[in-house]
Amino acid sequence: MATFNQRILSFYKKTKKNKKPKLNKAPQKKGVVLGLRICTPRKPNSARRPAVKLKLTTKKKALAHIPGSGHNLRKFSK
Repeated sequence: MATFNQRILSFYKKTKKNKKPKLNKAPQKKGVVLGLRICTPRKPNSARRPAVKLKLTTKKKALAHIPGSGHNLRKFSK
């Protein structure tokens, strides 16, 4: 049988927080490349990860990771 506190908790619905608010729950958005950079992760990991600073079509700026081994992105490309 459930306790009193467990029954009270069932009434409160938890809402999920949007992890990427700039993308607004869209996996791909269109944007313009403002700059390319190589980022390195924190202490226990080590790698050189390519990243891009973007200006999205929603007028917001975001930092995005480039997946894969190579890319052909340039500044101000779409």
